[in-house]
Amino acid sequence: MTNEQGQVTHYVQMERDITEELRLRSQLIHSERLSAVGQLVSGVAHELNNPLQSILGFTELLIDAEERPELRRDLEQVRSEAIRAGKIVRNLLAFVRRSSSERTMVGINDIVKTTISLRSYEFGSANIRLFESYGEGLPAVVINPEEIQQVILNLILNAEQAMRSAHRGGTLTVTTKCVDTMVTIEIQDDGPGVPAALAGRVFEPFFSTKEVGEGTGLGLSIAMGIAEAHGGALTLVPTEKGACFRLSLPAVDPEVGLPIPTLVTAHRQ
Repeated sequence: MTNEQGQVTHYVQMERDITEELRLRSQLIHSERLSAVGQLVSGVAHELNNPLQSILGFTELLIDAEERPELRRDLEQVRSEAIRAGKIVRNLLAFVRRSSSERTMVGINDIVKTTISLRSYEFGSANIRLFESYGEGLPAVVINPEEIQQVILNLILNAEQAMRSAHRGGTLTVTTKCVDTMVTIEIQDDGPGVPAALAGRVFEPFFSTKEVGEGTGLGLSIAMGIAEAHGGALTLVPTEKGACFRLSLPAVDPEVGLPIPTLVTAHRQ
């Protein structure tokens, strides 16, 4: 703006926040890439499944007929590798089959406790201490219980493996609470953690920090897909020690404005 003498006296500055636009654009590019990968993976997985089943079937027949111990050992190794390859194929198919499924209204604490009970024996044998912290009065969530159990179990198994590789045991902390309109489950270990340089890649398909042959690199990607299909999220939470993953799920009727519940803690060894 100028005065009567034509001198500039004021400026008008206009700004537009494009943060959300950039986020949506990045999300669209990511979705398109996953769609392309999904189509490729689905075709490859189906093509591999039939010959793998044939290899497994013929190997089992040969094992039954073979009497020489050294050859039986070799054949059993072939069978073991065929089974592992079949598991990879199933994981590939699970990765691209993120379809909606039947859901029900449940309390997340019950789902978490049931999942933990599946590993209670292994915790003891692996010298892993379990610390549980469950929110009281948490709002319900509408989920497919089996799929959410799969996510939680995957996170627990990853934590177990990380702690075993680091110091043959450790402490696993599981926490549930309500934050704003989301019910959250946090699973934290005191293992080696995720290097900062790799933190942004942990949810990428086929990316893994495990030794070759110990993982397919699809577990966290599948888990994230399940979380997002439920309207939630799976995130890696920065922590000083170990790794902490947070699964967030929408609470039923978030507009009601449910209060943040208090925590009741329990220690089990």
